[in-house]
Amino acid sequence: SRMVTSTGDAQLTIVNDDASSRVALGGSGSGLFRFSRTGEIKVLLPPDVARGLKVTVTQRAGPLSIDADLDQLVAGTDSGAVTLGGSARRVDVSVGHGDISTSTRIAVTESFRASTESGGISVEFRAAPRTTEAIADGDVTVGVPGPGPYRVRARSERSPGKAMVTVRETTEPSAPEVIARSKSGNVLIAELH
Repeated sequence: SRMVTSTGDAQLTIVNDDASSRVALGGSGSGLFRFSRTGEIKVLLPPDVARGLKVTVTQRAGPLSIDADLDQLVAGTDSGAVTLGGSARRVDVSVGHGDISTSTRIAVTESFRASTESGGISVEFRAAPRTTEAIADGDVTVGVPGPGPYRVRARSERSPGKAMVTVRETTEPSAPEVIARSKSGNVLIAELH
Protein backbone atom coordinates (compact mmCIF):
# COMPACT_ATOMS: atom_id res chain seq x y z
CA SER A 1 0.00 0.00 0.00
CA ARG A 2 1.02 3.63 -0.41
CA MET A 3 0.00 6.80 1.42
CA VAL A 4 1.03 10.32 0.42
CA THR A 5 0.37 13.55 2.30
CA SER A 6 1.52 16.94 1.11
CA THR A 7 2.47 20.33 2.55
CA GLY A 8 3.47 22.63 -0.30
CA ASP A 9 6.04 20.74 -2.34
CA ALA A 10 7.14 18.54 0.57
CA GLN A 11 5.54 15.11 0.49
CA LEU A 12 5.43 12.50 3.20
CA THR A 13 5.28 9.13 1.51
CA ILE A 14 4.70 5.75 3.14
CA VAL A 15 5.24 2.67 0.99
CA ASN A 16 4.64 -0.88 2.26
CA ASP A 17 5.57 -4.10 0.54
CA ASP A 18 5.87 -7.71 1.67
CA ALA A 19 9.29 -7.23 3.29
CA SER A 20 9.44 -3.59 4.41
CA SER A 21 7.88 -0.19 4.90
CA ARG A 22 9.44 3.12 3.87
CA VAL A 23 8.62 6.58 5.22
CA ALA A 24 10.13 9.45 3.22
CA LEU A 25 9.91 13.22 3.27
CA GLY A 26 10.84 14.84 -0.02
CA GLY A 27 10.22 17.92 -2.09
CA SER A 28 11.80 20.63 -4.17
CA GLY A 29 12.57 22.92 -1.24
CA SER A 30 9.88 25.51 -1.93
CA GLY A 31 6.86 26.37 0.18
CA LEU A 32 7.00 25.57 3.91
CA PHE A 33 10.44 23.94 3.82
CA ARG A 34 12.08 26.58 1.60
CA PHE A 35 13.48 28.68 4.45
CA SER A 36 13.43 26.15 7.25
CA ARG A 37 14.42 22.59 6.53
CA THR A 38 13.49 21.40 9.99
CA GLY A 39 10.60 19.12 10.71
CA GLU A 40 9.76 15.97 12.50
CA ILE A 41 8.59 12.59 11.40
CA LYS A 42 7.41 10.53 14.32
CA VAL A 43 6.63 6.85 13.78
CA LEU A 44 4.78 5.18 16.66
CA LEU A 45 4.71 1.41 16.84
CA PRO A 46 3.57 -1.14 19.40
CA PRO A 47 6.62 -2.15 21.51
CA ASP A 48 6.42 -5.82 20.46
CA VAL A 49 6.49 -4.79 16.78
CA ALA A 50 9.33 -2.27 17.21
CA ARG A 51 11.62 -4.78 18.99
CA GLY A 52 11.51 -6.98 15.90
CA LEU A 53 12.29 -4.25 13.34
CA LYS A 54 15.36 -3.15 11.46
CA VAL A 55 15.05 0.62 11.03
CA THR A 56 17.14 2.54 8.50
CA VAL A 57 17.16 6.35 8.69
CA THR A 58 18.98 8.44 6.09
CA GLN A 59 18.92 12.22 5.81
CA ARG A 60 21.01 14.96 4.27
CA ALA A 61 21.02 17.64 6.96
CA GLY A 62 19.65 18.45 10.38
CA PRO A 63 19.63 16.79 13.77
CA LEU A 64 18.44 13.20 14.09
CA SER A 65 17.06 11.85 17.36
CA ILE A 66 16.14 8.18 17.77
CA ASP A 67 14.71 6.79 21.01
CA ALA A 68 13.32 3.31 20.50
CA ASP A 69 13.72 -0.34 21.41
CA LEU A 70 14.55 -2.04 18.08
CA ASP A 71 16.23 -5.10 16.66
CA GLN A 72 18.57 -3.11 14.40
CA LEU A 73 19.21 0.57 13.74
CA VAL A 74 21.13 1.94 10.77
CA ALA A 75 21.29 5.75 10.73
CA GLY A 76 23.21 8.20 8.59
CA THR A 77 23.29 11.91 7.94
CA ASP A 78 25.58 14.09 5.86
CA SER A 79 25.39 17.01 8.28
CA GLY A 80 23.80 17.08 11.72
CA ALA A 81 24.02 15.66 15.21
CA VAL A 82 22.67 12.19 15.99
CA THR A 83 21.25 11.50 19.46
CA LEU A 84 20.45 7.93 20.49
CA GLY A 85 18.28 6.42 23.22
CA GLY A 86 16.61 3.06 23.87
CA SER A 87 17.97 -0.36 22.99
CA ALA A 88 18.83 -2.59 20.04
CA ARG A 89 20.65 -5.73 19.09
CA ARG A 90 22.76 -3.87 16.50
CA VAL A 91 23.41 -0.14 15.92
CA ASP A 92 25.35 1.40 13.01
CA VAL A 93 25.54 5.22 12.83
CA SER A 94 27.55 7.30 10.35
CA VAL A 95 27.75 11.10 10.21
CA GLY A 96 29.62 13.32 7.77
CA HIS A 97 29.69 16.53 9.84
CA GLY A 98 28.25 16.39 13.36
CA ASP A 99 28.39 14.71 16.74
CA ILE A 100 27.01 11.36 17.89
CA SER A 101 25.75 11.07 21.47
CA THR A 102 23.31 9.28 23.74
CA SER A 103 20.45 11.03 25.54
CA THR A 104 20.35 8.28 28.17
CA ARG A 105 22.40 5.15 28.73
CA ILE A 106 21.54 2.72 25.93
CA ALA A 107 21.51 -1.08 25.79
CA VAL A 108 23.03 -2.78 22.76
CA THR A 109 23.50 -6.54 22.89
CA GLU A 110 25.51 -7.44 19.77
CA SER A 111 27.34 -4.56 18.07
CA PHE A 112 27.55 -0.78 18.15
CA ARG A 113 29.40 1.08 15.42
CA ALA A 114 29.56 4.88 15.21
CA SER A 115 31.69 7.07 12.97
CA THR A 116 31.84 10.77 12.22
CA GLU A 117 34.20 12.38 9.73
CA SER A 118 34.04 15.80 11.42
CA GLY A 119 32.73 15.72 14.98
CA GLY A 120 32.93 13.86 18.26
CA ILE A 121 31.32 10.83 19.87
CA SER A 122 30.04 10.58 23.45
CA VAL A 123 28.05 7.43 24.24
CA GLU A 124 27.08 5.63 27.44
CA PHE A 125 25.81 2.06 27.72
CA ARG A 126 23.63 0.52 30.42
CA ALA A 127 24.31 -2.88 28.82
CA ALA A 128 27.52 -3.26 26.82
CA PRO A 129 27.51 -4.83 23.37
CA ARG A 130 29.84 -7.66 22.40
CA THR A 131 31.59 -5.19 20.04
CA THR A 132 31.75 -1.40 20.34
CA GLU A 133 33.53 0.70 17.73
CA ALA A 134 33.63 4.52 17.90
CA ILE A 135 35.73 6.42 15.34
CA ALA A 136 35.76 10.22 15.07
CA ASP A 137 37.78 13.23 14.06
CA GLY A 138 37.15 14.90 17.45
CA ASP A 139 36.93 13.62 21.02
CA VAL A 140 35.65 10.08 21.66
CA THR A 141 34.15 9.11 25.02
CA VAL A 142 32.70 5.63 25.61
CA GLY A 143 31.12 4.81 28.99
CA VAL A 144 30.55 1.13 29.72
CA PRO A 145 29.05 -0.64 32.75
CA GLY A 146 31.36 -2.23 35.29
CA PRO A 147 32.91 -4.36 36.39
CA GLY A 148 34.27 -5.50 33.02
CA PRO A 149 36.77 -6.65 31.97
CA TYR A 150 36.90 -5.47 28.34
CA ARG A 151 39.23 -6.03 25.41
CA VAL A 152 40.23 -2.43 24.69
CA ARG A 153 41.91 -0.66 21.79
CA ALA A 154 42.02 3.12 22.34
CA ARG A 155 44.06 5.55 20.23
CA SER A 156 44.36 9.21 19.41
CA GLU A 157 46.22 9.36 16.09
CA ARG A 158 47.48 12.91 16.44
CA SER A 159 48.38 12.69 20.14
CA PRO A 160 49.12 9.12 21.26
CA GLY A 161 49.16 10.14 24.94
CA LYS A 162 45.60 11.47 24.78
CA ALA A 163 43.92 8.07 25.15
CA MET A 164 42.79 7.13 28.67
CA VAL A 165 41.23 3.84 29.76
CA THR A 166 39.67 3.45 33.22
CA VAL A 167 37.97 0.05 32.78
CA ARG A 168 39.44 -3.33 33.70
CA GLU A 169 41.22 -4.71 30.65
CA THR A 170 41.83 -8.25 29.42
CA THR A 171 43.02 -10.08 26.32
CA GLU A 172 40.44 -12.86 26.83
CA PRO A 173 38.65 -13.39 23.46
CA SER A 174 35.27 -13.96 25.15
CA ALA A 175 35.25 -10.48 26.78
CA PRO A 176 33.36 -7.58 25.14
CA GLU A 177 35.54 -5.52 22.79
CA VAL A 178 35.75 -1.70 22.80
CA ILE A 179 37.56 0.10 19.97
CA ALA A 180 37.80 3.90 20.22
CA ARG A 181 39.86 6.01 17.84
CA SER A 182 40.19 9.73 17.20
CA LYS A 183 42.09 11.48 14.42
CA SER A 184 42.72 14.69 16.38
CA GLY A 185 40.98 14.58 19.77
CA ASN A 186 41.11 12.85 23.13
CA VAL A 187 39.88 9.29 23.73
CA LEU A 188 38.34 8.09 27.00
CA ILE A 189 36.92 4.65 27.78
CA ALA A 190 35.43 4.83 31.27
CA GLU A 191 33.56 2.55 33.66
CA LEU A 192 30.14 3.93 34.59
CA HIS A 193 28.93 3.75 38.17
